[in-house]
Amino acid sequence: MVRTSDVLLSEPSCLHSDLINTLYPLFTSAWKEARQSDRIQWGPCVRPLTWGEESSLVYANFTVPLDWTNTSSSQKAVLYIAKFKASNGKSLGTIFVNPGGPGGPGSEFLRVSYSQQLSSITGGNFDIVSWDPRGVGLTTPAINCFDAKGNQTADEVAMAFQQFLLNNTLQDRASGPDQADIDTFLGNATKIEGHVQAFIQRCVEKNQDNLKSVGTVAVVKDLVALADAIEGPGSPIRYWGFSYGTVIVSYMLDLFPDRVSRFVLDGVVDGTIYSQKPSYQFYGGR
Repeated sequence: MVRTSDVLLSEPSCLHSDLINTLYPLFTSAWKEARQSDRIQWGPCVRPLTWGEESSLVYANFTVPLDWTNTSSSQKAVLYIAKFKASNGKSLGTIFVNPGGPGGPGSEFLRVSYSQQLSSITGGNFDIVSWDPRGVGLTTPAINCFDAKGNQTADEVAMAFQQFLLNNTLQDRASGPDQADIDTFLGNATKIEGHVQAFIQRCVEKNQDNLKSVGTVAVVKDLVALADAIEGPGSPIRYWGFSYGTVIVSYMLDLFPDRVSRFVLDGVVDGTIYSQKPSYQFYGGR
């Protein structure tokens, strides 16, 4: 069993991801004032929903150690979680969901109506719960590589990707790239690497030690802590993972094999290559 220190409830929100970073300082302040409880307390969305968003979700904040190797530390992470309640009578339990990425905010995944689909597929007999993993969405501490205050603008994002990709590099074509494209790409390889290294350095400088607390092992331990709080200590975990979410399953089987109940692996990613090989090999390089 993974032990957590406490559970927090603030005014739940359900913002679109493009607003999250702009309002991040406000949510940080609100979470500091949130009251403590010995169990998760769910609350409704606090803003009007737009067309196509799921209205019946409930939300909560859940506090876990920032560093699972040092649980006595006062530093904490606050996970933002969302739940779609069972629609077919009394709930038979919880199915936890991760939408993939890495970097997909689970709360938004449920909010844009995937919750009803997942519930229907499982007969409406289970609560569907997802969360924003560390560094993602409304979970804190946030990881931002653009502005130290968390105000990541569309222009900054576009500029970063333009610098990364450059112009006139390798293009996707039905017949494959011609030699001129290949020569241009190879000629820019050093420049591209320089942009990548600069971007990495910027992320490190702006996020400091918070980067050390972000990773799949921490995500798995957060999941186990959520299951302990929602289903009960040591309870079997039901889980549905998409894409990168299947990597979480690989780690789960290594770290907590006794907690595995029924898992759905949707769009399987090779966990061994993901965790042990260079990224270029993961993406099909030689």
